[in-house]
Amino acid sequence: MRMRAIPVVAVAAALSVVAPAAPALALTPPTIAAIGIPGEDLGTQPDAGAVEVRYADGRHQILYPSGYHAGDRFGTAVAVLDVDGDSVSDLVVGAPGRDVGTAADAGAVYLYRGSSTGLHLWKVLTQGSGGVPGPAQAGAAYGSTLFAYPGSSSTPASLTVGAPRWDVGGAVDAGAVTVLSLPRSGDPTVSGTILTENSPELGSSAQAGDRLGAAVQGSWALGAPGRTVNGAKGAGAVYVRIDPKVAAYTMVSQDTPGMPGTAEPGDGFGSALDNAAPSGLWIGVPGEDVGSLADAGMVNTFGDTNEDGIPAEPGPAYTQNSTGPGGPVAGSAEAGDRFGAALASYPPSEDSDTDVVLIGAPGEDLGSIRDAGMVDEIWGGGASLTEASTAGIEETGDRFGSSLVAGNGFDVTWNPRIMVGAPGEDGGAGAVVVVSHGATIWKQVTGAPESGDRYGTALDSRLG
Repeated sequence: MRMRAIPVVAVAAALSVVAPAAPALALTPPTIAAIGIPGEDLGTQPDAGAVEVRYADGRHQILYPSGYHAGDRFGTAVAVLDVDGDSVSDLVVGAPGRDVGTAADAGAVYLYRGSSTGLHLWKVLTQGSGGVPGPAQAGAAYGSTLFAYPGSSSTPASLTVGAPRWDVGGAVDAGAVTVLSLPRSGDPTVSGTILTENSPELGSSAQAGDRLGAAVQGSWALGAPGRTVNGAKGAGAVYVRIDPKVAAYTMVSQDTPGMPGTAEPGDGFGSALDNAAPSGLWIGVPGEDVGSLADAGMVNTFGDTNEDGIPAEPGPAYTQNSTGPGGPVAGSAEAGDRFGAALASYPPSEDSDTDVVLIGAPGEDLGSIRDAGMVDEIWGGGASLTEASTAGIEETGDRFGSSLVAGNGFDVTWNPRIMVGAPGEDGGAGAVVVVSHGATIWKQVTGAPESGDRYGTALDSRLG
């Protein structure tokens, strides 16, 4: 049985604070969509960052940290979950440029508690305090990536946080990941572990520039897209827990036996991750050269899942020149497309054994419009999404497909619900296209959209 989703709907009037809902909706826990705006200037502080929250009952809210500073980049990552089990969505926000004491750009994670009156700051999580393993380290960029599991009545919520600029010994920017437990409570006591490539669980050795944690899929798949593989700098690797019953990870790359492609400098294998049937783990390789086409992009898969639902072996790979399985893929491979920069998936029906996988190609040129961006569907009959085919007008530099969220299954019609970020829209002010029973385009309504805000850099919502 697929999980039922909660729909995101288009909303109306712009408010700078949470506005009251109509009485008939007041008792309904509001569904939220969170849109990161890491380039938002606050007062005289450039790139302090913000998050816009849109509720299904028509309200808006803007979030930003107290005591904000230039370069905090609050909103670089967002994750929706329910920590305390009250069926009201809570929110986690990453601010990888936040200073922690004297540690510049160490990074922080903000936990907001949901209520009938909106989201309220609950906890600030930094390394080395409050149960978060650390210590806080200058330049670590803790909070660059987030992945949340909501937990249940018997299991705590889990939050995986990437710090891809963490230094491991003398290995600068080797990266680290913390896996945090958030018990179901009105005041959860945070605990967790930290993983680096030197950790026994990963069984590897940290190298400068690996950037472990630049992408995370829970605690069982950790991307290190800067990893040097057989002398190829930046070829990239992913650490996967093959057996969920043990702590050990296996490193996979394009040089793993049976994996399509070859590890080459700058491929960025592991830049994006998603879990989707039937091929298990989907791995973005946006820097892959397709023939002579530099950075055209590719997506690898790590095989059919075993009985525990964990990927077990290499599977097929996809480019925009692929015809199957799951194809054909719309468009054609071109230099700079960066196909595989973002990934998401949804089940087309309740009993489907195959998910539709969405692949962002934010560098796609559409006619003479450079870097307009595109989203391809695998196992979707060769369909694709562009701004012109959904909502909006294609413009140079929109980079539609830079971020993705997808889900399905809220009602009997099983219509997909998709959110696509276009952070380059309107000179970098940014936009989000929402596809659900039609399509609409969102632009920042809480505050003034400005060039460089990058609205839509990060997205999350309870879509299924």
